[in-house]
Amino acid sequence: MIFFSAHCAKVYGQKNVEVFTDFELFEKSIMHRSGDSVYVINFWATWCKPCVQELPYFDILQQKYRDSSLKVILVSLDDSRYVHERVVRFMESKKVESEVVLLAAPDANAWIDRVDTNWEGSIPATLFYKGNKRIFKEEEFEHFEDLEQIVKSFF
Repeated sequence: MIFFSAHCAKVYGQKNVEVFTDFELFEKSIMHRSGDSVYVINFWATWCKPCVQELPYFDILQQKYRDSSLKVILVSLDDSRYVHERVVRFMESKKVESEVVLLAAPDANAWIDRVDTNWEGSIPATLFYKGNKRIFKEEEFEHFEDLEQIVKSFF
């Protein structure tokens, strides 16, 4: 079942995927959460080999820090027309545990700088934040320890 509203939709399968077609709504809902949590926001796509290779590290991170204030959000940049066929099925086949949303906001060149001014637009890319502290990495994590080292700097 797919429910569409003006700015986002939810795809219902075994996993819910919220689809954002408006960057401002995505920004308010995902990128500006407050509180004492550490947020790890990974931008990826099912067609991106380095993204898929590092994806298990984010689930391991989420599981390892499940009793802490860490929140992992995987932001798919796949084509929204294929969210069920590609993203939901991928998540189910890989048993992805982390929260997944799909960002289908038009004109990525208009919003990439709003994620981070140093982002050149390639993926995978990951934003870490807690309060005013932000770290942005536009690279693949080849080892879980590299990802975890950044997270540890927030605790």
